[in-house]
Amino acid sequence: MLIKYLRSVFSVTLILFTIAVGIFAEPIPFTLKRGIPEIEVIINDSIKATFAIDTGADQVYIAKTFAEKHGLLSGGKMPVRPVAGIDDKAEAFQVFIRSMEVGRVIQNVVGAVVLDLSAVVKNSSAGLPDGLLGYSFLKSRRFLLNYIDSTIEFTINDSILAETKSTPIPFVLNRHLIVVNAEINDSVDAKMILDTGASYSLFSPALAKLLNIKDSTDTVKIQLAGKVTTANVKIFVRDISDITASVKNNAIAGMMGTSYLRGRRLIVDYPNNQLLIFSNR
Repeated sequence: MLIKYLRSVFSVTLILFTIAVGIFAEPIPFTLKRGIPEIEVIINDSIKATFAIDTGADQVYIAKTFAEKHGLLSGGKMPVRPVAGIDDKAEAFQVFIRSMEVGRVIQNVVGAVVLDLSAVVKNSSAGLPDGLLGYSFLKSRRFLLNYIDSTIEFTINDSILAETKSTPIPFVLNRHLIVVNAEINDSVDAKMILDTGASYSLFSPALAKLLNIKDSTDTVKIQLAGKVTTANVKIFVRDISDITASVKNNAIAGMMGTSYLRGRRLIVDYPNNQLLIFSNR
């Protein structure tokens, strides 16, 4: 009788464990309605919000109007030093929220910067999310952004990495930004920022001149690690001195966003400073 009972308990435990693992590993859907991956998060156990996954942001940001509406400033706010990429007129406050739930990933006591997000989002013409999940949240994580199935997974293990059969692409962190070496059109080497919070890709005027790109209707082929190739990437050309000045690196020649990543799977492995970009798993 005792053995039968123990078997029953073991079976129930195994079923619950299997269910729990399945739930934990379940991919989180995202949308690209504004051209950048946005997911649902839950703040303080009950407040639902839409946040963008933004490797170009240095902090967790929350829109000021959203923070005010949901009482996130009631626990006190502290002015912060000027935030990278915004002008001195944008008022910013640091707050601490009790918890943030992203799928089954729960982080307690999260520091966030509250401000008008139009000051940091590159293109706000399609509206703004409620917040951004930036480097301070992502820096210790390894995650898969699946632009084919529109999902993100925060439970990437070594076996998944092996299954990709992809060449790891090393990156360096320039402050909080991911910088990779790229070859453009099989002819020009350039240091590029990979920014999941940008819907477009852009080149500096100097890089565009080297490649004989005349306007923003031109497309290019971008190759990383000698193998990962994306052709027909639409490029915008503009002065990027605001970016190079904010990170104090004049060697950066451009940025790659959703127009480069669309149709691919991207693993960002912050602990090992590497990317894996692939079409199939």
